[in-house]
Amino acid sequence: GEGVAVETILLGDEKLRRLRIAIMAQALTRAHHWQVLPNEPTRPTRLFRCVSDVRTAEGFVHSAKGDAECHVLSIEVLPHGPKVPPKDDTEQGE
Repeated sequence: GEGVAVETILLGDEKLRRLRIAIMAQALTRAHHWQVLPNEPTRPTRLFRCVSDVRTAEGFVHSAKGDAECHVLSIEVLPHGPKVPPKDDTEQGE
């Protein structure tokens, strides 16, 4: 039950930045869906919390447009509370 952190650099064309952010949001949505409506109800699940932060990375990025400050979107997914026990197969028929 450890947490996981994912980061993406917010550089480049605005469309590419938005795409990277959208992909991260879709992954979190998928994880939430697995949590509340798992495909395999016989496996344990666990609630989680998300913490996000946009920070300025150390240093500058060199590009054709010159030096630029580099911002990073960081998302941490942390387990919250006890594992939810698996559902019994007999409950599925109800």
